[in-house]
Amino acid sequence: MMKNASIIHSESSMGWGGQEIRILQECVQLKKLGYTVRILANSDSQIIRNAPVYGVDAESVAMTRKRPKELLAMINKLRKIKPEIIFTHSSTDHWLVAIARIFLKETTKIIRTRHVSALVHRNIATRWLYNSGCDSIMTTGETIRRHLISDGFVPVDKVFTVPTGIDLNYFKAQNRLLARQTLGISVSTKVICNVGTLRSWKGQDILIKAFSGLESQDSILIIVGDGPMMATLQKLIGELGCADRVILAGQQADVRPYLDAADLFVFPSFANEGVPQAILQAMAFGLTIVTTRFGAIPEALLGYSAAHFVPEQNPQALQRELDRLIGSKDLRRTVVDPAISERIGLTKMTQGVIRTIQATVSPKKPLVSAYLIGHSLAPSSRRRFVQFESRLEEQFEIRRHEVTRQVSWREIFRQPSIIFLQKALPRLSFWFFLRPFLRAQIIFDYDDAIWESPKKQRSRVTSLRNWARLAAVKHWCAAVVAPSDYLLSAAGIPRRKGVRIPMAVEAQGAGNCNFRFQKPSDLTLSFGWAGHPQSHYLIESVSASLKTIFAGEQSAKLIVLSGQPPDLGFHYEWLPYSRESEDRFFDQIDVGLVPLSTNAFDKGKSPIKILQHFSKGATVIYCGEGAVSEICNNKNSYQIESFSQLGALIRSIDINRGLLREKQKSAFYTFQSAFSIDKVYPAYQALFNRHQR
Repeated sequence: MMKNASIIHSESSMGWGGQEIRILQECVQLKKLGYTVRILANSDSQIIRNAPVYGVDAESVAMTRKRPKELLAMINKLRKIKPEIIFTHSSTDHWLVAIARIFLKETTKIIRTRHVSALVHRNIATRWLYNSGCDSIMTTGETIRRHLISDGFVPVDKVFTVPTGIDLNYFKAQNRLLARQTLGISVSTKVICNVGTLRSWKGQDILIKAFSGLESQDSILIIVGDGPMMATLQKLIGELGCADRVILAGQQADVRPYLDAADLFVFPSFANEGVPQAILQAMAFGLTIVTTRFGAIPEALLGYSAAHFVPEQNPQALQRELDRLIGSKDLRRTVVDPAISERIGLTKMTQGVIRTIQATVSPKKPLVSAYLIGHSLAPSSRRRFVQFESRLEEQFEIRRHEVTRQVSWREIFRQPSIIFLQKALPRLSFWFFLRPFLRAQIIFDYDDAIWESPKKQRSRVTSLRNWARLAAVKHWCAAVVAPSDYLLSAAGIPRRKGVRIPMAVEAQGAGNCNFRFQKPSDLTLSFGWAGHPQSHYLIESVSASLKTIFAGEQSAKLIVLSGQPPDLGFHYEWLPYSRESEDRFFDQIDVGLVPLSTNAFDKGKSPIKILQHFSKGATVIYCGEGAVSEICNNKNSYQIESFSQLGALIRSIDINRGLLREKQKSAFYTFQSAFSIDKVYPAYQALFNRHQR
């Protein structure tokens, strides 16, 4: 990004504290680097009043509530400014900016800065806001980042931790005696200091209660800051009778004299903290610090030797720790380690902000959310996508979902470029209902007749469901992928949407097939049947025909690959279904058996087992018609009308080994020319390139 890029920081908060100070500091540092920076805030907010002090341009826009009036004002303001990057800092301005961006013609990147450690609700609205509603998220502490990514709420690579930094040339110890003289404090008095906005969760009331019970009366408490708890604290001080020793200094433009005069800095916050500016300022002055372990406070104090921690919301524990420190020698100023000074300085923070900007504007791979059916090796439709995945990842970010019956809401809000669905899962109706609200293109992939059920008897409900599914596919999908023209034609998929991408398997090389092509005529032929792990019942249905052929046959044997041994009534070789067994199976087979029925469901299939046989230089015997005819023909395969013809065909094959070798060679050539991964992958690549957004 060019250094003169236009950057906006939006802030809907009306108050003044560490968050607003950090925003202005970021603006100052970015201006020094050549960026054009301005602030958008409410006209009567503290940040817009203080912006001129920091030399930062600011414009007012109504952001008090999330209403159409404020949204329209934000749209008009952004259309006028045309920013390239917008940093949002609070809930209201983030919502307004995120929705307003939808109506902008210009491409604007949104970076949400998360300053506080308050829990983010995991509802649909916030999922959209933190995923689709921004391009990156910048947190002030690693604790906040872990909360956002712990359950996959947002992607890990979208969240960046950039701890708050302070100006160490401004915040540094000066003259303690002069500071005390200016504030009217004697040299011998122990000074306990707190700096921060007066809010309930900042714990100033807990600090006052602990201070009122101290054993040492030669000490005073100074609380610097203003806020909604001012009246409550004044009342509490009066009730505890310590008004003569507690000073509510109010809002101060310069807090350095108070830090210079202090012996002890106390920060008993118990909610919402990121990296508090006040903690960093106290560290820069080398003060002894007493605080809690809430939020990112321990991160800020990492390696700081003068830090002491007490339980949250526990006045008694805080009182005991203050008594111990006041009576000890631990109140001496600490020399800050150079490594800590580097970590809490503005330079480190600015470098982190620049890295976040660069990561946000740099081109990203289009996201493909792939919802695949099945698991492991089966079914073949799943395998035919997975085998291309590593190649597609060179150009796309692939998120594969294993549990296909569950829709991933978080994936929807990441706004994928392409949603790739296989068969009928996940529920297509859900995706088609969301289609108008998605930027993604939907690609539907199937390898059998989606409008037919494999069951012989179908209810009217099933028929209606299948009809509706097919109608939705035709209407809503950007592309429909099938392994055969037969399927596309039979389903009536329009030509402009239908894409034929055949099944494919890995090439094995001609050397692996030489033995099969040159197999001596006196060796036994191996016939093989392979199905998916639960398909043993299919071969059992034709066991009678197989028994008449292979029982007692010397020149031919049957090898079966399945999840469990089928009951065939004769001796055969069985291999359990696994990756290793599958490779061993296809290495042994001379002729594969591919039984297919004539119903519409099976006629739409293009069995990957045929290609696995072809890739090893084996031919097949197939029974059926339809999509399989786009792979098999009279040159590379044997076709039969029914299994009653199988016995005569096998005897013929055994006799005419020369014809068998010719068919095996033709089968291998068919595979090499059209069905290897190298041949098919370009079609997948072209499909994804054409439909990415």
